[in-house]
Amino acid sequence: MSLLAAASTSSGSSISLFLPLVLFAGIYFLVLRPRANKAKAAQAQARLADVGDRVMMTSGMLGRVVGINDETVAVEVSPDLVLTFAKRAISRRLDESDPLYVAFDPDTEEDSDDDSVEDESISDEATEKGEDASNEGEVK
Repeated sequence: MSLLAAASTSSGSSISLFLPLVLFAGIYFLVLRPRANKAKAAQAQARLADVGDRVMMTSGMLGRVVGINDETVAVEVSPDLVLTFAKRAISRRLDESDPLYVAFDPDTEEDSDDDSVEDESISDEATEKGEDASNEGEVK
């Protein structure tokens, strides 16, 4: 009887030692390894970016690469506005099949007259009511 009791306790302890190893392997393959692969892919995207490529930064900002240095990249985010980022801030290059590629076109200037028309109409409404436009946000 004592041999059976000794055999059952030794198999129970080996299972309890094996379980954390299985859990760690599962976490490694489901979480850690994909994260490392994603980081390597992002670094490869930064190395592949070239002048003239449209890119998306890690912040979500879209732009076109206009200059590259060893560690920095100059990105045109709108006409006549160039920002400098670290190369690793490039999230991905946009290719022509990407919907964001079409959404960002720095060569076309958006019509900004629409915004000023809205501002004028707000101030006109306030003066028609006999109120000052600058007092619009104040609590009365």
